[in-house]
Amino acid sequence: MIKYTPKFGHSYGVFYAPACAVGTTFVGIQKLYETDDQGNQKDVTHFRLCVTGVVVEINTQFKVMKKLKLIGEPYKIMKNTAFIKGMFNSGLEVAKFTGAQIRTVSGIRGAIKKPVKEGAPDGAFRATFEDKILKSDIVFCKTWYQVDIPRFCNPLVAYGRTRLLKTHAELRKERGIELQAKKDSEYLYHDEHVQRERDERVFAPLQVPKAISNQLPFKQKEKVKTYNDSQVIENKRQTNLLQSLNLPTKRPFKKMFMSEEDKKIYSMVQRLSQLEKHDHKLKKVKDAKRTDEKRKRERKVQEKREEHSKQNRIDRYAKAQGGRNFGGRKHGGKKSD
Repeated sequence: MIKYTPKFGHSYGVFYAPACAVGTTFVGIQKLYETDDQGNQKDVTHFRLCVTGVVVEINTQFKVMKKLKLIGEPYKIMKNTAFIKGMFNSGLEVAKFTGAQIRTVSGIRGAIKKPVKEGAPDGAFRATFEDKILKSDIVFCKTWYQVDIPRFCNPLVAYGRTRLLKTHAELRKERGIELQAKKDSEYLYHDEHVQRERDERVFAPLQVPKAISNQLPFKQKEKVKTYNDSQVIENKRQTNLLQSLNLPTKRPFKKMFMSEEDKKIYSMVQRLSQLEKHDHKLKKVKDAKRTDEKRKRERKVQEKREEHSKQNRIDRYAKAQGGRNFGGRKHGGKKSD
């Protein structure tokens, strides 16, 4: 638990010790004496508190569990069913985990069904998922592993010159024994060699259903491919010829057979075409500006025309109604009783 505990945070610990009341505080010290070269014991000039804590619970049997994540990969997929390998080592282990919940990295949940007996690596099993998974997906199973606590307790009434048990570190230091590292406890670095163990993922092309394609705007619809087009066939033939001859691209391929005079002419034509593109761009900007000004003028004329026609309609209506006041103007006519 210390591995997952934040700095200066509390963690639970289980060990065998004499009985004491719940709430009792305690400290842990690794050693209070040291042995010199002649074998004499003397008190240490400095010591370190390994642990400080408080008793939370007293029990004769504790079940300490450790997190364990089993990882596998699919080697055969049929719709929502997949065959997984690499997670277990034998069919007996698969039988113990039958019905356990598994999950892919992408979030698709599933369950372990039965081990595969014939034509499969040891520990392979059949699993079902909510959706179809890919061969590039990694499948993992979260579980717990029970840790056995050594049943040992050596109570001391008084320290004094009592000879205490030596730690593993002290024994290795005295006898020159190196610490044996377990391969299972080492972390793998994902270098190029590890990355090459898995096949590279090849994405399938995007397929848009016809029902959705018919509802798309015209710009986003898939363009109709042209067949038997002479220009397309000629371009494809030239590209295939260059690829089969293993020659460079078109432009350097042309320059290989140009003389110095031809290169100068080609360069001049390129500069002239660039100037033409620049002039065309400026002309396009000027045309857009002139079009906007023209639209503004037409809009003003149209507004005045509409205002004038509206006032004429008001005048005609007022005249027809006998000189009533419409729109702020007074029109002559007979008064009505």
